[in-house]
Amino acid sequence: MAELLAGLAAVGFAAALVAIKRGLVDNTVVVGVLLSLSASWVVTLLATLTSLPTGLTVAAVVLFALSGLTAPGISRHASTAGLDRLGPPTAAPILAGVPPVLSMIGGVVLLSESVGWLQVAGVALITLGVVRLSQAPDEEEVAHSPERQHDPSEHHLPGAASLETTSLRVRTWTRRIRPAVAWPLLAGACYSASDLLVKAGTNRVAEPVFAGFVATSVALALWIGMVVVVRPMRAEVRLGRGAGFLLLSGAFAALAVVALFHAIERGEVSVVGPIVATSPLAVLLFSRVFIRDLEHIHTATVVAAVAVVAGAVMLSLG
Repeated sequence: MAELLAGLAAVGFAAALVAIKRGLVDNTVVVGVLLSLSASWVVTLLATLTSLPTGLTVAAVVLFALSGLTAPGISRHASTAGLDRLGPPTAAPILAGVPPVLSMIGGVVLLSESVGWLQVAGVALITLGVVRLSQAPDEEEVAHSPERQHDPSEHHLPGAASLETTSLRVRTWTRRIRPAVAWPLLAGACYSASDLLVKAGTNRVAEPVFAGFVATSVALALWIGMVVVVRPMRAEVRLGRGAGFLLLSGAFAALAVVALFHAIERGEVSVVGPIVATSPLAVLLFSRVFIRDLEHIHTATVVAAVAVVAGAVMLSLG
């Protein structure tokens, strides 16, 4: 049962990312955040009502509320902006790879935990994958490279073609880092910070679903308040076609979180973690099937995503 719930969580996370990309075609990021958070709030509320929490403490509720400021408060905007600018095939592996690396680093620095070779290999794979995903696709670099704009008459010089090819290869190898990669990196860091706060709260009160409801409530209230107060943000609130996909995304994300919590309750983290870590592979499949008109999946992207997933699995097993 735990394995099935973990698989559903992985599929739910993937579906949420692909749905929000489709919804952003005619909607702004602000609308995407508001609608997805609203749907997540409804789902977590219903999940909480099915099993009302007991033995709550003020300290636990405060920790859950603080976690909501980072995730989904900041993380939902950062991940949505990253998905909008980079696309799910690129952003999803980064979102999945950053939290386990930061968790491992935090364990080493704060708790003096030991690190095995499997974890080192996992971090290396995630780092390589994220670096590759951060780079612009080959054709973008080639299309904008000065070498492609040279006058063909220059090729009459001895060795000119060879020098140009070598220069182009160097530029391809050192292709620029896309600034938009900062969004999924920020979201991943927020998820890690939120996980620490939720873990501290659930150590006091073992109610993870209620924690998700409180965190989502705080995040939604924060965003509604900002939209009301900040005029430029308010100007971006206009519904376009595909708004239903944004609601669907929030529902998928919340259902995935609930499934993950129940999977952890029923099974071992060493089993649940690796299954959930495969979510970026589902993103690649869903992107190919449902948003192929919006996303072109490069071979290098697939290889990098597989590297990140393999690294995340290694960290889960380590």
